[in-house]
Amino acid sequence: MQYVEVTQDDIDNSLQRTPFNCAIARALKKRMRTGNVVVNGGPLFQVDGVDYRMPSKGQQFVRKFDASRSMVSPFTFALRRHKQTQTEIDNGLMYSLITFK
Repeated sequence: MQYVEVTQDDIDNSLQRTPFNCAIARALKKRMRTGNVVVNGGPLFQVDGVDYRMPSKGQQFVRKFDASRSMVSPFTFALRRHKQTQTEIDNGLMYSLITFK
């Protein structure tokens, strides 16, 4: 299993309320060696278009970080891919059919 370490340097040199440059996004960019990362504080984040599960401590970190950089400290979390359920697949297909008619 792979782990992502969010360091004090990531916290100090990131931007609040930015899905591409928050502390977790910076840590993911280093760990995954890519610039294509989106972290919005929800239950999922993306790396190179692939969905991964955001642990609850990561979601809490984003909320606290966006409120105040001083409210967070470095932490580590496991990198786990998100496996879509059939309902999510069906809903995505329906959204595509409705949106792109």
